[in-house]
Amino acid sequence: MLPAVFGTVGRYMLHKLLSRAWHKSPAENLRFLGTKLLPAEKHDRNDMLDDLLSLQSLPRILAWTLKSLPEKDILLLGYRGESLPQIPGKNLSIQAWSFGGPLPANPGALVICAVPRTDSEWTTLKNLRAEQVYSIGEILAPFSQITFLMGSGINYFFRTPDEIMPYYLGEDFFGPLQTLDSLFPLRNRRVIEFGPFDGCQTVGLTHLGADVTTIEARAENVIKTRAAFSALDLKVQIRMDDFHNVRGDRYGRFDLAFAHGVYYHSVAPFIFLENLISLSDNIFLGGFCATDTLPANAWQRLDHDGRSYRVKVYEETTGFTAGVNNIAYFFEAADLMRFFSERGYNVQVISDEVQTITAGKFLRFLATRPG
Repeated sequence: MLPAVFGTVGRYMLHKLLSRAWHKSPAENLRFLGTKLLPAEKHDRNDMLDDLLSLQSLPRILAWTLKSLPEKDILLLGYRGESLPQIPGKNLSIQAWSFGGPLPANPGALVICAVPRTDSEWTTLKNLRAEQVYSIGEILAPFSQITFLMGSGINYFFRTPDEIMPYYLGEDFFGPLQTLDSLFPLRNRRVIEFGPFDGCQTVGLTHLGADVTTIEARAENVIKTRAAFSALDLKVQIRMDDFHNVRGDRYGRFDLAFAHGVYYHSVAPFIFLENLISLSDNIFLGGFCATDTLPANAWQRLDHDGRSYRVKVYEETTGFTAGVNNIAYFFEAADLMRFFSERGYNVQVISDEVQTITAGKFLRFLATRPG
């Protein structure tokens, strides 16, 4: 707890400063301190771009954006970052340049990577603009949504933009999406996803070619997911709803219902599991399951449709990783799979991992029902 001597305003300002520092990379923090401690005239700023330009992942972000330019040949003028990765179908070159320098003749696209920070530089850029001349600002600006949110105090699973970018850019996948894709090819499939979280799995499903509708009850997760798709210029349907409302008669049928890390946030689990069945004949489900040792509380039995299932109560926390009710349930793994097999599904285990926190195992499986 902060000392009382700070006063209410002082404690608020210190908390805000520490929160900003926690969510920023070291390079961003150094630059921020420089702008506060050194003379302002030596530190012209561009609040839209400065956070992005300090990222280690900048070359990969820039490469992602350049893929969408119609021109094959692209000359980067004044780019000072690390080398960019190769872009299939594009010929990239880099040339030193600063405002006031001549604009080279180029048969392809010119990307002005020098950042305008003053009136004279903006005037120079305006006079250079032509059909095939782009500024780095118009190319990178959408990604500032992500750097802003991660620096604003909104909670993410990852701490920095550099940590989350590999998932957003499709360089890595959050969860076993590639394994799922090998068992159930996702390209051109209509997928309904529950709980986008930071949007990493939603983006991963999209990178693998799925047409995704995602369901989320928490506003902060909707905001994060929408910002990621806006930055990447990808399409997704984001529906804000409690997943207990999401049934086939309301949302229609899908090729796959995808529920990873969400079932044990349900206060009415049989409603949710029956909802999944109403939505698709193919269900991917992953989540914590109870064992004799974890969690430590006693087994209970829940009855549904004339059958009994072993569960342990899960007392929910609050925040972006939690459900929206006070309690939920961990199923015994065998009983969770039995729920689907009793309804005509073939259950294929993808992974069954021992856990030492929260609950005793984390189970993932694909349930398919012959058409």
